[in-house]
Amino acid sequence: MAVLITGATGHLGPHLIAELLRAGDFDRVYVAGRRSPVQDVESRVKVVEGVARAQLTFRGAFAHRACVVPIDVDRLGIGGSARSILDDVSVIVHAAADTRFAAPLDELRSANVSGSIVMCRLAAECRHLRQFLFVSTACVAGRRSGVISENTMDDSAGFANAYEQTKWEAEQAAIASELPLRIARLSTCVGSHETGYVHRLGALHHMLRWTARGLVPMIPGTAESGLDLISTDVAAAWLARACARSIDRLDICHVALGTERIPLEALLDTVLPLMTRDERRRAVRPMLVEPAAFHAFNQIVRVSGDALFARVQQSAAAVLPTLLHPKTYETTQAERCWGGPLPHPEWRLLITRVVTLGRERWIGEPSHA
Repeated sequence: MAVLITGATGHLGPHLIAELLRAGDFDRVYVAGRRSPVQDVESRVKVVEGVARAQLTFRGAFAHRACVVPIDVDRLGIGGSARSILDDVSVIVHAAADTRFAAPLDELRSANVSGSIVMCRLAAECRHLRQFLFVSTACVAGRRSGVISENTMDDSAGFANAYEQTKWEAEQAAIASELPLRIARLSTCVGSHETGYVHRLGALHHMLRWTARGLVPMIPGTAESGLDLISTDVAAAWLARACARSIDRLDICHVALGTERIPLEALLDTVLPLMTRDERRRAVRPMLVEPAAFHAFNQIVRVSGDALFARVQQSAAAVLPTLLHPKTYETTQAERCWGGPLPHPEWRLLITRVVTLGRERWIGEPSHA
């Protein structure tokens, strides 16, 4: 049997493909590619070889057990050759998504909701489908605070941005499909805890980069504000194992820290000294402010005429207000699927490796400086 994956070039995709090939639970790994142009296997190998742990053995495994099939999720198109694999596919992992927090609602709906509906329809044609594994986000909790359970949830609390809203809507579409469904709500994946490698920068990485450049002088939050950050390696390993775990009912799992969260103040204390070793360029610590002050500052920036500053603050306004709704996540079902407690690395070590390796890419300073 085979597994089909969308989102192969996203921040998580290469790690997941490497884990699936290494685990050996599937005879074939089909990688969904855009119909025009469909990237060939060799180009996909180059993408996935960015995952350092896989470099020694990956090329041969990819060439013999993986191939690209034309499925254009964004344009709602399914190539004819893609249909020929349906009798072979037993698991679909839908990880493709537009993760831009500040993108327009209609663009996010097209990618995240319409794209998910297309994949659900394709899954319904798989005669031997055992599982549709929908890769969602812990952000669907929106403006809720407190402990978030591993259950379906309504939208009564509202959302901080259109990304959260469309991922929630995509979950609803997947649930309505009545497929054998497992929803994996991933926390923020910051990079590899083994190497520090980040395949594609996300909202958190951009915020750190802009903070280091002094473009985020204030953050809406309190002393209780915190984040839930996990290793990309752990997320990929969990998803690969979940692919091989059968389900008999809707299964919603939080791949997250659980009852812990990383205090914002402690995160800043750890990150800011790492962003540059040049004392003359040391980042100024952002102030924690009330929501009204943050909003007023954004209004001033918007009319200031500084295009870069305004663009950064627009993105910050879409991302940072989530800090005003502190929450932790139940992980009971995720741990049951994994077979025990999730193997999260110590967060300071994770952040240190990611920032140290990414310093040159983010702010132009060599990682060995």
